[in-house]
Amino acid sequence: MKKAVMALALTIAFPVFAQTAVKVNGDPIPMAELKKVQSLLKNKGLQEKQAEETALNILITEKVIGQEAWRQRVAQSPSMQRELTEQRTKLYRRGIIEKYLQKNPVTPEEVQQTYEQMKGQYNPTEIKVRHIWVKTEKEAEDLLRRIENGEDMAELAEKYSLDEVTAKNGGVIPFANTAKFTLTNFASEAMKLKKGEIRKQPFKSEVGYHVMKLEDSREVPFPELAQIKSEVESQAAYAKARDYILGLYRKAKVVGVGVPIERKSTPPQK
Repeated sequence: MKKAVMALALTIAFPVFAQTAVKVNGDPIPMAELKKVQSLLKNKGLQEKQAEETALNILITEKVIGQEAWRQRVAQSPSMQRELTEQRTKLYRRGIIEKYLQKNPVTPEEVQQTYEQMKGQYNPTEIKVRHIWVKTEKEAEDLLRRIENGEDMAELAEKYSLDEVTAKNGGVIPFANTAKFTLTNFASEAMKLKKGEIRKQPFKSEVGYHVMKLEDSREVPFPELAQIKSEVESQAAYAKARDYILGLYRKAKVVGVGVPIERKSTPPQK
């Protein structure tokens, strides 16, 4: 009878032991968890052996860090709890959006609509500008006088411009869409000039003063849909996901002190 009981105990205990992949400081990592991570890595292209080793390293690292965080009571810090909540919300947001777009994929009509919107917002103007960036107005005025007296602007840019990138090319900023210029009003002031004209006064920006010359300008048509279809599809999917999340936010029944009467703006992008 004792032998039968012992045999039964072994048959019960063996599967439990087999379900543990490894133990880290006494804490088990279930085999099922290892297989799950391994499967995810294989789906990303890793081979069987590499996926198994990587999965095990990931889970051991997570266990070690988790144990030490628990020992130091890191998770009980209010700031850490807040950050964990925000990270969890990001993952939840991504997950519900993925499921929503699987059930409600972007349609050809939505792609076309997004393309037309992008096209309507597109600025076709590109400019090529030569400039010399200096710190003071006096420096810029002195450079302007030297250029008026016949000195070469490109050589002066190479010698005096604080813009190390363009100074190597004589101060030339290659053709770029006017919307891409980050300095306030830099592009709009350059566009007031005629081709080959130098601005008579230094241009003041957030970083200093610029001697400015419009080298050239051109109009670049918006690409055909076929050329940028993947970009347009991504933009359409983003807009659809944004509207879906905003819809959830607006439909939520929220009561309590300090709650806005109307919540029409987009919820915080955490």
